[in-house]
Order: sequence, then structure tokens, then C-alpha cells
Amino acid sequence: MNEDDFARSENDGVLGFYDADVDGKLSIIRGLLQTGHESVANKLLEEVKKECAPEEKGKVLQFARNKKIYKNQNRTSSS
Repeated sequence: MNEDDFARSENDGVLGFYDADVDGKLSIIRGLLQTGHESVANKLLEEVKKECAPEEKGKVLQFARNKKIYKNQNRTSSS
């Protein structure tokens, strides 16, 4: 099973909305980070960085800087 299979099988309902705006994409990526799917989240974040409009670049870069916080939110909330 590769990442594409994972995206289709496990998150069909979530990633089906992935073609939304940048905020929607970042929300999905945050959810993936919080549920431990870091490799998929990283891949999607890199795509968003490349494809986003120049006026949204700052928001995406700020999200990338905070990625570790989002990843750790799941650990602290379940403790």
C-alpha cells in the first residue's frame, strides 16, 4: 500500500475535499499531522507550498513553521 492508496481508502471523505482553498488544505494537513500521518501531510504541504498564490505564501510558510506544534497537539490531548 502506498500513500496514494492510503489517501483513497482511509481518508476518502476528507481528501475528497482537498481541492478546496488553501485554508481547507491546511486544515486537512493539520488533521493528518494530528493523527500521525506525517509522511502524507509533508507531501501534501510541499504541494501546497509550490501551488499556492503569492498572497497566500506567508500563511503556508507560517503553517510549515508550526507543523511540529500541530503534530504534538494529538499527543498532549490524549495524555
